[in-house]
Amino acid sequence: RVLSAGEMITSDAFHGTGRTKLSLVQRVPLGVVVCVPPFNYPVNLAGSKIGPALASGNASLVKPPSAGAASTLSLCAAIYAALVAEFGADSDILPVITCITGRGRDIGDLLTTHSLAKA
Repeated sequence: RVLSAGEMITSDAFHGTGRTKLSLVQRVPLGVVVCVPPFNYPVNLAGSKIGPALASGNASLVKPPSAGAASTLSLCAAIYAALVAEFGADSDILPVITCITGRGRDIGDLLTTHSLAKA
């Protein structure tokens, strides 16, 4: 279900300010997206962050909560395994998901203020 989130992402076209104008919306990847799920329901909420980020073509850096790290790491491993099964281990898109563990107060500022983290 997490990986199927990309099926909802489409380009949009709609009428602009005048009858002869057409506005187009093109979605492009941002780059690295930092996903920080909360300690309560870490798997559900991590999936809702990781899935759209990957489906949009972004790399995901996941910082699991200290209290629910094992379940979030298992989710990341399952998503990675699904990507390898779909695209192959030699694919240029891998690795697109990385997990980093540690205390939030120690690494939180670095993750949220780093210049490569776009969202």
